Amino acid sequence: MRKRVIILLIVALMFSLAACGSKETDKPKEEAAAEEEAETAEEVEENAEEAESSNTAFKKNDTKLYPGAEEIGDVPMGVVESGATKQYCTITIPTNYGYTTMNMDESGNEDLTPDIPDYLNEAYELGYMEGFIASRVGVAGEGLSLDAHIVSSEKGTIARGKGIYPSGKDVSHGTRAAYISEFDNELPNRTEKYVVYIIDLSDDWTLFVQYGGKEELDLSLEEYADEFSKIITLME
Repeated sequence: MRKRVIILLIVALMFSLAACGSKETDKPKEEAAAEEEAETAEEVEENAEEAESSNTAFKKNDTKLYPGAEEIGDVPMGVVESGATKQYCTITIPTNYGYTTMNMDESGNEDLTPDIPDYLNEAYELGYMEGFIASRVGVAGEGLSLDAHIVSSEKGTIARGKGIYPSGKDVSHGTRAAYISEFDNELPNRTEKYVVYIIDLSDDWTLFVQYGGKEELDLSLEEYADEFSKIITLME
């Protein structure tokens, strides 16, 4: 919108200058020049709008989980089943937080993604995210961190999570059941508050998300669950 206003102001200024410096006998030339300038301005405006609309990878940060982040974008997450990669969800992360990912091979083993750009906007600019699916995503910035990990049901489910974190609450994530709980992360010189968020993606796979750090957000478990619903999109 700002570009459109600037372009219209430039066009108006051109018309104004042309009117001040021309005589009535030059009207045909004035009209032709004005039409050419209008067409040029319209073309510039269309190109600007097309460039803006093509940048759909990112959106304005609308979650409280990422303080200091202006834009956020999606990282596809999934696993390898019967030799084929299957996407189960997307996790939305900031473009200006550092992040890392892991991928699953055909045998179900995970390893760090090689040569991944340091920031999400760079990954998109380089075309790195085309066809990309991670089994684990880690994000850190502003004294907070997030770790999202898809694990097999043999390693973890909501039921098992309740046994480890018994003080949590059952919540819903769209049409799926979810569970959320707080826990203390004991470090050598301090204790950090964390939240764990669990969704059973299928009978075989579960998404575990751990979020927290030295900075604490003044949110209830229900409010945390609402914020997680903004950054996790399930492939129904």
